[in-house]
Amino acid sequence: MSAPKRSVRSRPFNFMRAATAVVFVLVLTASLVRGLRPPPREGTVSGIADGDTVRVYLEGRHQRVRMHGIDCPELDQPYGEDAKRFTLERMQGREVRLEIMDRDRHDRLVATVFYREGGPGTPERCLNAELVEAGWAWAYRAYSDAYVSAEAQARAEPRGLWKAKDPVPPWEHRKAAEP
Repeated sequence: MSAPKRSVRSRPFNFMRAATAVVFVLVLTASLVRGLRPPPREGTVSGIADGDTVRVYLEGRHQRVRMHGIDCPELDQPYGEDAKRFTLERMQGREVRLEIMDRDRHDRLVATVFYREGGPGTPERCLNAELVEAGWAWAYRAYSDAYVSAEAQARAEPRGLWKAKDPVPPWEHRKAAEP
C-alpha cells in the first residue's frame, strides 16, 4: 500500500518578510558604498605649498593634501602667488576637517578642506569653494563639477585671476612645461 499523497500548499506571500529583506539589502549596500571613502579626519595645517596644496599634521605625521575639484595657478604663473597667499592667510595653523576622496600619483591625499572661522559653534567653511569664489582657482572639471557655478560667478564679476584677459589654466601650463 502506498502512502497517501499530500497536497502541496503554497505559503501566502509575506510582504513583511520581503520588505525586511529589501531594507536589509539596502542598508548593507549603503554601508559598503560608504566604506569605500574613509571617514572625515581632523588635523592642523602646518604648511602651504601653493594655492591648492597644504600640509596637515594628521595622526602623528605631516601629510600633503591636494584640494579636490579645483586647480590654482602654478607658482610661476600669474596669480599663483596670490592664490598661495589667500590659502596661507586662511589656513596656517588652523584646525581643519578633511573629506578624503583619494590619493594622487604624487602620494598626496586628495580632499575637500573644511574649517571654522570661530569656535565650535560657528558654521564650517569650505576652502576649496572659497578659492574658486574668490577667483584664485579653476573648477577642475576633469575631476568634479562641484565648483562650476562658483567659477562662473567669479568670471562674471570678475574676481582674482579672471581680471586677466586670457588666463592660462594650470593643466595647460603644466603640459606646455613638459619636456
